[in-house]
Amino acid sequence: FVVLIAGFIVLWLALIAHSYRGALALLSMHTPMTRPDLFGFWGLSIVTILGANIDILVGGLFLGASELGYYQLIKRIVNVASLPQIVVNWAVVVPVGRAFAERDFSGIQAAVTRASSMAILPLLMLSVFVPVAAVTTSILTGYGFDEAAGWLLAMLLLGAVLNVLFGANFSVAAQCDMEYQALLARLGSIMLFCASVWVCANWARTGVMLAFCQLLMALVSNFWLWYAIWGRIGVDSSAASIVLKSRKKGVGNL
Repeated sequence: FVVLIAGFIVLWLALIAHSYRGALALLSMHTPMTRPDLFGFWGLSIVTILGANIDILVGGLFLGASELGYYQLIKRIVNVASLPQIVVNWAVVVPVGRAFAERDFSGIQAAVTRASSMAILPLLMLSVFVPVAAVTTSILTGYGFDEAAGWLLAMLLLGAVLNVLFGANFSVAAQCDMEYQALLARLGSIMLFCASVWVCANWARTGVMLAFCQLLMALVSNFWLWYAIWGRIGVDSSAASIVLKSRKKGVGNL
């Protein structure tokens, strides 16, 4: 496990050193980026797949078969609540790409706000349906549903809600020449997840512990990239843009 974490650290540092753009992007959110980074796109795709399954891979090192099986069961059900994120991604890709080509930052903000508003009602409905489905499935499959199962469900569901509320993050980054920042945010959060599991496993090796670390990864990944986008182009890529107006019109150094 130590080797796994060390490997992530080495890879992360290698990505930063890959070009001056990557290193400066980590230190300053206002570094110019003149063209999309193909390495960043491929890296982001691979790391995104890894991030979606890292909890199962790492959890297998610490949890028993029954505990890990129940975690996967609840996770599969909770993933239904993340479906509105797909709608957000579909809704922002084309308008954000066009607006960025014209350096129309208000247009990017409008596209994000419109896409986020489309996801709120389905998210609320699914957030009610998922707990009912999880409890029912737990009882029918013989696992039962106790307090620990409740905490497991709550943390996984909160992580899914966070991913929807910040659903435009990675699509906006990919369309606005910020794929390298997105890659660093994703990889950095995976490193934090591995380290937090390693630390928390000294106190408890349960599905709740794994869900807590998964929630921490979602928080760091989403807020990291949200801050990078906000600092770079003055766009609020979260669902908060529905009720809050952006205070910046964008930076002209792209």
